Amino acid sequence: MQKYLFRSRVGRLSLALVVLFLSIGLFVDTRPAPGVVEAAGMSAHCDFTEQTTSGENRPDLVVRLPGDRVIIGNTTPRYQYGISLGANYGSVFVSSFFQGVGKQDWYPSPESNAFWGQYNRPYGLVPSWQLKPGMIWTPDNPDAFLPRYASRLSNNAAGILRSAQSKYVMDASYIRLKNLQVGYNLPERFSSRLGAQSTRIFVTGENLWTWSPLYKYADNIDVENATAPSDRQFVTNPNTLNPSGAFTDNSGDGYNYPMLRSFSLGATITF
Repeated sequence: MQKYLFRSRVGRLSLALVVLFLSIGLFVDTRPAPGVVEAAGMSAHCDFTEQTTSGENRPDLVVRLPGDRVIIGNTTPRYQYGISLGANYGSVFVSSFFQGVGKQDWYPSPESNAFWGQYNRPYGLVPSWQLKPGMIWTPDNPDAFLPRYASRLSNNAAGILRSAQSKYVMDASYIRLKNLQVGYNLPERFSSRLGAQSTRIFVTGENLWTWSPLYKYADNIDVENATAPSDRQFVTNPNTLNPSGAFTDNSGDGYNYPMLRSFSLGATITF
């Protein structure tokens, strides 16, 4: 009987742990590597080499044991914070609110087309970040972030991107400028004409700026929507997980409606 790592310490580990295989790099060979079972239509060129818990290195697509997986990452948001800043100079005032998460991990599911693009399906949209220099493996770019360009590597049962591995644990920490307001207090003589004590006008912006390590790669995904399945109450099976530990309905994972940037103009009149 195999010992499942994520079940071996029940009661002391979070259910949000990311349990996966440890990727140590790519192997490139014109011949199939020893022990590799090739999937239909897939070459053994430029696939992943993984390391077992005993330290043994072996190519991907071989039979994997659950005990070879390790815990790397946690999808639970940790160190959540908010920062409010404000200043006044004469009749001008400025206020802002920043919100963020100091530590959080995200692993894109096999069906996260927003992340994998055509590695998921050949008719999928190619994310623009994948076209940046150095992202996709070629013989001249052996240290690329993504493997050889071939479709269905993430959603095919034998695809080299199907099983979760350490290379694609994404840092989903972030800081976001949620609100910025700039305004002006009108002179008292103007307010008195309106029969008011004071009058101020202001411009407000929402969700104006976001920074996250995730955007080094997947800058097409709203970082909050990658990790926060905000629409779970509308799905049929809200607690069903696939073998990679992701929700089967793809709620979150970059599929939810993104945070909108908005602007408004207003006035406050005090009588």
